[in-house]
Amino acid sequence: MSAKIRAVCLLYCFVISLVSEGGVVKRSDDVDVQDLENLVLNQASTMAQIEAWIAALKNQLDTAVEGLSSLTAKVGTISTAVAFTVRFNADDDWQAGIPLTHRQVLQFDKVVTNVGNGYNPSTGKFTAPVRGVYAFLLNLFAPSNSNVGQLGLLIVKQDVVIVGAWGRQIDDEGEPASTQVSIELAAGEQVWVRQDAGRGVRGGVWTVFTGYLLQAL
Repeated sequence: MSAKIRAVCLLYCFVISLVSEGGVVKRSDDVDVQDLENLVLNQASTMAQIEAWIAALKNQLDTAVEGLSSLTAKVGTISTAVAFTVRFNADDDWQAGIPLTHRQVLQFDKVVTNVGNGYNPSTGKFTAPVRGVYAFLLNLFAPSNSNVGQLGLLIVKQDVVIVGAWGRQIDDEGEPASTQVSIELAAGEQVWVRQDAGRGVRGGVWTVFTGYLLQAL
């Protein structure tokens, strides 16, 4: 066999070795590109899953923070103590009592207790420091002088009458009376005692106004 024929045969075998089953020559860089594309797609899918997981964790964290803030605020209100007891300091005239005018707000000037500083002796009004259910008690004593007239006092919330108590004179002796009530107050709402009837009220320990927080809301 001549050298020329041997060279042609070798070339033919080399070409055959480069041809795939489909007859297409596949370069090594083609394989690398496909692998990279698959890798990118897998990474994108993984990143999407991670982002969804992070979003779910963020929602859970936001819910937990909101619940913690609400709980902290509630604990703050529960731990708030509010209570007051007030009366008149003077009781010089047991027959006529301390003078009262029509619809006068009683300004009790002797503060026995004022936890939370809700009662203001300058105005005679109690201001709720927190929203909640409050109890109020009023004990009164009518003067003995019948000329003063029957005594009527009212517990008022924001200019709305809640309850009242009335005392009168019997055989030239004054008569005691009392009333109590539980009401819901928003923070900042006010409660006070005002005159409804009579021109005088006993002072000292005989007429006492008390209020306290039962339950913060």
